[in-house]
Amino acid sequence: MGSEASFTHQNDMKSFKAIIESIDKVHGDIRVFRLKPVQSYAFDAGQYAYIAFNDLPPRPYSIASRPGPDELEVHIKRGVSEASAHIMDDVKVGDTAMLSEPQGYSTYNTAKGDPVIAIAGGLGIAPLKSIIEQALYDAYVAPIHLYWGTADEGEQYLRDYFEDLARTHEGFDFHVVTGGSVTEAALQAFDDLSLHHVFLSGSPAMISHAIPLLLDKKADRSKISYDKHPEAGNLKA
Repeated sequence: MGSEASFTHQNDMKSFKAIIESIDKVHGDIRVFRLKPVQSYAFDAGQYAYIAFNDLPPRPYSIASRPGPDELEVHIKRGVSEASAHIMDDVKVGDTAMLSEPQGYSTYNTAKGDPVIAIAGGLGIAPLKSIIEQALYDAYVAPIHLYWGTADEGEQYLRDYFEDLARTHEGFDFHVVTGGSVTEAALQAFDDLSLHHVFLSGSPAMISHAIPLLLDKKADRSKISYDKHPEAGNLKA
């Protein structure tokens, strides 16, 4: 079985206060929030946290920055709820947010030096950004292949960033897929995945579609990592 998160709903998660340092509008519906925890906040690349903005209930958001820097980076896309509208329109720099302890098991450390194929759909690029930044920071020796699928070119807000990384880091390559199945596009380049570690990040439908395709290419199920965010719980103040 893959490294699917099995985090159980908890009502007493420890919380960490953070200050919103910046908010960047990178696309019409996408914002990049940078939060600075007031106290030390340790996590593994690829994890997520429950975050409560102002008085809103906490929701799970992937951490897009690598461990180490003082700030945490979170990418949020506008949804249809009033809470989503409040986060996108009313939360401002200087506001506080509450973070849970880090969650999730689809992390950089699970790759264990294997060649990596990372496949993201839409905003699923966020935790893979954290993993790839950590790998490049560590001078990861094995090849890393990143495939990012989006509905349209306008959503490719990190395209220039990853293309620059690919130009300056030998062993890392980056591919964008606009429309269609990003997994099917990625697997055209591979016949045998038995030695690879695969990171999946996207909607449940994308992950469900991807797994049998990976297994058909001889992927080791124990080397397919992904997380499913549980329903948001309550943070303990």
